[in-house]
Amino acid sequence: MSKLPNSHSMMAFLAVAEEGSINAAAEKLHVSQPALTRTIRELEEQVGTQLFDRNPKGVTLTPFGQLLVGHARRLRSELEALARNARSYRANRRGHLAIGAVPVHPVLLVAKAIADIQKRDNLEVSVVVGSQLEMIALLRAGKVELVLGPLLADAEIAGLHQELINQEGTEFYCRPDHPLAAKSPAVTTDLGTAQWVLAGRGNTLRTRIDEHFMRAGLVLDVPIETEDVNLRRSIVAQSDLISAFPSHHVFNEVRTGTLFRIDYAGLQEQQAIGCIRMLEHTPISRGFIDALRMNFETAGLLPRLPIDQR
Repeated sequence: MSKLPNSHSMMAFLAVAEEGSINAAAEKLHVSQPALTRTIRELEEQVGTQLFDRNPKGVTLTPFGQLLVGHARRLRSELEALARNARSYRANRRGHLAIGAVPVHPVLLVAKAIADIQKRDNLEVSVVVGSQLEMIALLRAGKVELVLGPLLADAEIAGLHQELINQEGTEFYCRPDHPLAAKSPAVTTDLGTAQWVLAGRGNTLRTRIDEHFMRAGLVLDVPIETEDVNLRRSIVAQSDLISAFPSHHVFNEVRTGTLFRIDYAGLQEQQAIGCIRMLEHTPISRGFIDALRMNFETAGLLPRLPIDQR
C-alpha cells in the first residue's frame, strides 16, 4: 500500500457500504455519482483489492470490503468524538462524553455517576435514552461513545466491545409487612396461592411467570392487570397483592423500604447489563464506567460470578 487511505475516502466508502448503492450514497453525501465512483476506485487502488461487487440492484461488499467497514466505522466514531470535544472545548473549555442508554440500569446509580464524573472532570455530558436497537444504531454511527444496556449476543457484536457491569434478575416483591416478607425462603406454593398484580396476558414477562407456576400445577390469581409499572409498584406497596419486577424498576423502593424482595429462588432469570462501545476507552469514558461500577458495588449490585465480557 503506497499511500494510506484518508478520512474522506473512508467515509465515502462507508456511505456506499451502508446505502448499498453508489447513487444513493452520492445523494447522501451531496456529490456527483462519477466523483464518488472515482473516490471508491482510488481507495481500491490504495488498498490493492476490490471493495464492492457491482450488480443491477447496487453494490455488495467483497470479503475485504466487509473487513474494511469495521475500520471505517471506528474512524467515523473517532471523528465524531473529536468534533464533539472540539465544539465543547471551544465553547466552554470542557471535554465531552456522549452516552446512549437503554432504561435498564437503576436511574439513581447512573445519575450519580454522571454527576460525579461531570463535576470531577468539568465535562459536558449528553445522554440519549431509547431502545437497544436505536442506541446501537447511534453507536455504530458515531453519535454516542458508549451504550449502557443489555449486552448483545455473540452474533450481534461484530466490531463492538462489551463490558459487564451487572446481572439483572426478575424477582418478586411485596410490601414490607406482608406475610411473605417473613418467609425465608418462600416456596412455590406460597407464591402460587397469593394474589397478584401483573401486566396483561401476552406480556412477555407475564407469560414467563404464568408458565413457571403452571409447571407446578398452579394458576395465579391476578385480580388486577396493568402494564403501568408505577401503578403496579404503588398497588403492591399499599395492598396484600404481590408482583414481579426487573430489579432496576424497584431499586429505589427497595432501598427506601417501600417494597420488599421476596426470598424465592424459583424464577432463575438473569440478564447481562453493561457497557457497549466501538472504540477503546478514553480516560473520560473509563472514569465514568469506573464511577458507575463503584456505585453498583456500594449498592451491593455487582454480579456474584466473575464473567469476563470485556
